Amino acid sequence: MANRYCANCGAPLAPDARFCDGCGTPANAAAPVQSAPPPPPRPAYNPPPPQPVAPARPAGQNFCAACGSANAPGAAFCNVCGGRLALPAGQPMQYMPPAQPAQPVQYAQPVQYAQPAPPAAPAPAAYQSTGMAGVSPKSKAAAAILAFFLGWLGIHRFYAGKAGSGVLMIILFVVGVAASIMFLFPFIYWALGLWILIDFIIILMGKFKDKNGLLIKK
Repeated sequence: MANRYCANCGAPLAPDARFCDGCGTPANAAAPVQSAPPPPPRPAYNPPPPQPVAPARPAGQNFCAACGSANAPGAAFCNVCGGRLALPAGQPMQYMPPAQPAQPVQYAQPVQYAQPAPPAAPAPAAYQSTGMAGVSPKSKAAAAILAFFLGWLGIHRFYAGKAGSGVLMIILFVVGVAASIMFLFPFIYWALGLWILIDFIIILMGKFKDKNGLLIKK
């Protein structure tokens, strides 16, 4: 007996079942299993077409094995692809010297000029005149005398080349005179006198310097 299947859901049915267990469809409506369709017929065998036969090559010509181009008799290389041609039977191989590599172009080297040496720095004036490095040619005695008698006007600083501080001492002197006359304010005089006293002591100790930073101790 052939197996039965539900015509609604396709579930298999028992031999004595009257309804489908899955969807409740009556078993009478079940359709018998259909056999598989026969396989399609195989295509007929077709033999491959015959390969074309290469035409016979004319005698006396060299043919390139790489590209098949015909070359003149006796040619060693193909005139199309540059490959080496096979020599005919009985012909000896001719020696071909290797090509010489091209010589690189040599450019002339640029002329190198020697750098001029920097000029030597001149020796300080103190060293040129006294022969001792770090010592000013100014006189310590002259600086001390100027500071003692004319220090209010900064003459000793003008003598050492320090014009800026010398002008400042003159300004303090003038302002101090005006302040003392108008306001009776002598503190500027006191500050100027203290400055002159300190310069005088430094000059006597040989620690006073000129504008070049050289000691006035000669």
